[in-house]
Amino acid sequence: MMARIFRSYVGLLVRLAVGLVVSVASAGAFAPPSWFSGSVTIDLPFEASSLVSGPDGTALILGAGGELALIDIATARIVGASELKGQPVAVATGSRMRTEARIAVVTRAADGGLALSALSLGARGPIGTIALKIDERLAQAIAPGAIVVGADEDRAAGGRRLLLWDRAPGSPIQYFSLLKPGGYVAVPVKDIPRALAPIGAGRLMLGIHPESDLLSIVDPAQGDLIDLVSVDGLSYKAPESLALFAPMAPEGGSGSVVIANAESGILTIVTVGGLSRPRLDLPLQLTLPEPFRAPGARPALAADHDAQFILAGIEGARELRVVQRLKGALNFGDTLVLDAPLRALTAVSPPSGAGEDAFLFLSGDGRSLTISDIASLLQRARSGVTFQPQVAAAPNVPLEAGSLSALATIEVMRLQRALGGLGYKIGAIDGRGGPLTETALRAFQLDQGLEPTGKLDPETATALQAALSASGGQTANARVLDAFDRTTDAALGEDFDSGRLLAMGPTQTNVDHPCFGLNDVPPETLWPNAVKFANLLRRIEGELGQPVEVVAGYQNEALTRCLGVGAHPLHGAFQAFDIRLAAEADGGVKKLSDSLQGLAARGLATFDMRVEGGFVHVGTEIGRNLALVASYPAGARSCEAAKADVDEFARLLAGGDLAGREIFVARLADNDIYAVAVDTNSDQRAAEAASRAIAAVAPQSSDRKTGADSYVIRNRDLFFDPACTRIAVIRDQAQRKKY
Repeated sequence: MMARIFRSYVGLLVRLAVGLVVSVASAGAFAPPSWFSGSVTIDLPFEASSLVSGPDGTALILGAGGELALIDIATARIVGASELKGQPVAVATGSRMRTEARIAVVTRAADGGLALSALSLGARGPIGTIALKIDERLAQAIAPGAIVVGADEDRAAGGRRLLLWDRAPGSPIQYFSLLKPGGYVAVPVKDIPRALAPIGAGRLMLGIHPESDLLSIVDPAQGDLIDLVSVDGLSYKAPESLALFAPMAPEGGSGSVVIANAESGILTIVTVGGLSRPRLDLPLQLTLPEPFRAPGARPALAADHDAQFILAGIEGARELRVVQRLKGALNFGDTLVLDAPLRALTAVSPPSGAGEDAFLFLSGDGRSLTISDIASLLQRARSGVTFQPQVAAAPNVPLEAGSLSALATIEVMRLQRALGGLGYKIGAIDGRGGPLTETALRAFQLDQGLEPTGKLDPETATALQAALSASGGQTANARVLDAFDRTTDAALGEDFDSGRLLAMGPTQTNVDHPCFGLNDVPPETLWPNAVKFANLLRRIEGELGQPVEVVAGYQNEALTRCLGVGAHPLHGAFQAFDIRLAAEADGGVKKLSDSLQGLAARGLATFDMRVEGGFVHVGTEIGRNLALVASYPAGARSCEAAKADVDEFARLLAGGDLAGREIFVARLADNDIYAVAVDTNSDQRAAEAASRAIAAVAPQSSDRKTGADSYVIRNRDLFFDPACTRIAVIRDQAQRKKY
């Protein structure tokens, strides 16, 4: 393969790069660079009035007098500032606009006139300002709106363009004003949305139509409404009574939009689905508490990138409510009390997608800004009480049977959490047991083959409890389970009960746990990461002669954020599992610990281990000593070559002394290199023998030379890269029993 011409040079680079020795405890435990974590407060050089999420991990701070500052979230410092003429009334941000500007600001002068400025932002440099002519037809706009539409690759349609319109309901301006390279174009719309947000579907936007209580997917460049649904609670008269937040807006949106309407007192989350044709999924709605519905209330919203945790507050108040989104419901969670009244709120996602979202709070006097991640906020809201990964916050009490009208409010809420956590759309967890809850209950009964009475009879309560237990044990999706099982069996070279690795943990079986319903199955890109643990698990079961129960495996980002300091990063990479011996009173923790330590002593495994209550936490890691087969510069084409090497040498080395060892593609972060290697863990002599074995079979490889220069490398910071994964266990030709 063409990529192999790099081997001699890159091989030398790998020798130099991984020649350092590290401790067994840290080997292979890759932790991506932290973008931002914790909490910090900074003083501002002017009185700020609002915040806007900016491009590439930044935020914009705007002052009522036209001041503007760019803050870099990673360093929590201001990296550029400018002063505009007039008060900022609309801001559009995007990673790159057609005019090479990244941000556009509409300002209103003292005489009421509007002006448009384009700001050129460097990653760390100063801000340059360019004055642009505003469309004269928008001169009388009551509440101007501005947004960037399109994508850089959409050159045929003009790349990124700036869209201006009037957000005020009842405005005579019934068109979008689109700024393209050739000037402004008026795009008429039959029922113009008065609020827009990017939804992650190219140039398409989510539109809100307050006069008709409609939501739409709109193409603002054409004025076309792609999808249109009626949703209660969207009508408003004052634009400031509506708060709209689109996670990852500067990057085009994440697919979800959060809406808070103070006039109707309703919080709405909209998600866009569909592949060939975007469509609006059934919105989830929650009634906001009384302070949000007070006359003149101005709501403030922010959400993390997948809209699992939403912060809702009111300008001028200290209290924030945390709203959690389950699969099919919204639920009020913790209450956060700020040190000072809130003036503005936003959230910024990390530019690389790795790390926690940063929530930004502007104090009531506009002179200080607090930046915090969700884990710190939840810990503060819980007054220092954190939830360990597998410790429930309350006993797992069975659901009570009865008609919805006869159940107590708390029991209806528990039923709603159970149904929402299982994916049934019930809207809000409010304890009222209305039509949506009854419809969801009937749907569950039909799925279980029960009579759809809409009542929580004993048979239905038992079925719900069983469904919750199953959701904690493993995914109920048979297609995913089958695909994962086939993938793992192929990597191990034998029939193995891999479905148990998809256990979601006790937090997902207990409707009273604050993190219930947040977890999900791991994405397919992470499936290979579990092979090392599967290989370790079958060694343990072979030694002990009894099956091992997997209590929990993968934890998605939402669950990790909820658990806070109780989470373990390797769970998020699908490389950590909590296990026990179900037949043992104490979970067999000593037996498991002794077996694991014995495997490590013989150089057969590398892991992070700790005992937590009645189970053993095991995080698998890449070993200290490896025998290199080949190396490549990181890239899509070289990834395919590296994966082909794994498959080929797993076959060539089968039946020999390396049987049972893992061979995989790993990445060396500092030098952007893919290494194909056989893991011999802590055994230096085994690594040397493996290197000789690789060289011995090299003449049988497809190019008759791959592996001929194999040598031993010492792991420094190799990690499994989701962009390029392949792992196989070298076979011994024997089929083992499936427990």
